[in-house]
This record gives sequence, C-alpha cells and structure tokens, in this order.
Amino acid sequence: MTTEKENISNNNFITNLKKRASKSLKVEPVFLNSKLENETIAYLQKQSYLDFSKLENILKNNFIKGFPFGYVLKTRIGEIVGFLGAMFSNRKEGGDKNIYCNLHTWIVNKSYRLNSYLLLLPLMEERYAVTTFTPIKTLIGLYQKFGFQKLEMTYRVFFSFNLFKFFHTKQFEIKSDERVIKKHLNEIDLKICNDHTHLKCFKFLIMDKYNPKNNIFVIAVKNKKKIFNVLDFIYISDNDEFKKYGHNLCAQIGSEFNVMFCGQHFLHEKNALIPEKKLITKDIKSEICMKNLPANYNFDTLYSEFVY
Repeated sequence: MTTEKENISNNNFITNLKKRASKSLKVEPVFLNSKLENETIAYLQKQSYLDFSKLENILKNNFIKGFPFGYVLKTRIGEIVGFLGAMFSNRKEGGDKNIYCNLHTWIVNKSYRLNSYLLLLPLMEERYAVTTFTPIKTLIGLYQKFGFQKLEMTYRVFFSFNLFKFFHTKQFEIKSDERVIKKHLNEIDLKICNDHTHLKCFKFLIMDKYNPKNNIFVIAVKNKKKIFNVLDFIYISDNDEFKKYGHNLCAQIGSEFNVMFCGQHFLHEKNALIPEKKLITKDIKSEICMKNLPANYNFDTLYSEFVY
C-alpha cells in the first residue's frame, strides 16, 4: 500500500509531466468498430517484432462494452506513433464492484519514446485498479513513478503425473459441460464463466462425488512449452480447498486434459498449489506492476493476456 506522502509525490510527478507534455502530441482512446480501430490495426501490423496474430485475438474481445481496447499516441497531423493495450474488466469482490484495467503491448516509435509516459496519463486520472503482468523491464521504473507497486510474480511448472492415483478411488469428478457448471456457480463465478465463454480456455468444475455442493471452479489454458504442453491455471475459485488435495487433483486434471505438467502464477508461496521442491518443479520469477488494488483483492491472471 502506498502512503499519503507517496501519493502526494506521485501526484506532483504526474502534474509536472502534464505541464511539460509536448503540445504536438495527443493521446486518444481506441474503440471497437471505429475508424481509429482500423488505423490502429494497420499501425500494429507494421511492427515487424510484434506477433500480430496473437495480439489480434485480444483486441477483438471486450469484457466491458463502451471501454477502449487501448490508447494511441498521435502527432499533430494524425499519424499514430505509439500504442498501449488496455483490457478492462468489471469484477465483483465481496460486496464491491471494481473496474480493472490490465495493460499490455506498449509500443512507441523510437523517435517519440521520451513521450511514452503520455499513454499512461488518461488512466492516471481514473481510480481503476491497474495491472501489468508482462511489463517491459525498461519501463518498470516509469510505472513506479506513476505510483505502481513493483511485485515479484512466480510462475511454477510442476509434474502432474502420479502413478499411485491409479490405485485409489477418485473422490472427485471433472465436469466440463458449461450447462452443468453454471448450475453450481455463485454469482461471482457465474459472471467470470460468462465473460470467458467465447475464449479458448478450459472451464471446468471439480466436484466431490460424495458431496456435490463441495466443488471448485477452474479456468485453465493449455500452452505449448518447447517439447511438451502445460495446463496453466488462470483462476481457481477456492485455492485453499484445492491445496488440500494438491497433487492428486493435479494428476486427475492432467489425465483429463492429456498433459503431464501444470503451471500456476502466484505472488506468495502460501498461495502455491504445489509447495516448492515437493515434486519436480521449476520456478520462473518476473516483475509485475499494480496500482489502486482493492483491499479484498485476491491475485489471479483472469482478464489478462494469459487467458488467450
């Protein structure tokens, strides 16, 4: 959490930036089905170092209607010289509704990079919870000056196969039929499920055979990692309950989706599904940035580039 003194310092920093901002440049939001969308797509397609085929799926999806999918930096004559991708979502946590904005794909032409900060200014005038899970390392310092917290995220890949599972009766069933899933979801999870209906991620329910009310809703994505596939957990409705059965559940899920490895992103070891060094694991550390997080925030990678 930032202190009052830090907030004042950040506000002063932003105010000073606005004063010195180049009058020859302006930032505009980009909405789906607009003329500016076509111009933005054309700009992004020209970026030789960008895999546009992956980015296109993100840009085509809007979790909240009426919000932009990004912001562009334009010159006085209307030429686009920069882009910042923004993925907005509306999430209910506890009794509160919060708007999140996940940032991705920050690109600015070389001759205009000193003005990269302009793309952040529109968001700084709002009180959205803002996250970025894949920030460019050279821009992390700039995020911090804008009041973002720098945190260390762990991505843990672990071996899910368990030979002994074949000698035990399975306590849980995995339900993938969305009609069945939705009957057992609470209001919060039902919204999350509906928001991800048209995306290429797996949505399933882990249901206790002996107590159907005891269930865990999961969203996961299968990713290719060199020579093998990994099933990455994007969202787990009850992390603590999942951890009670740990490796046995992962083994069953791995068998269901034909993978031998599962993966998870987390901030703190206490939230890891599989403890470090308990099994065959590999950790990859990275820095992420977050701002204006609500007090009841629970970390996951929903509504981000990790879902695609």
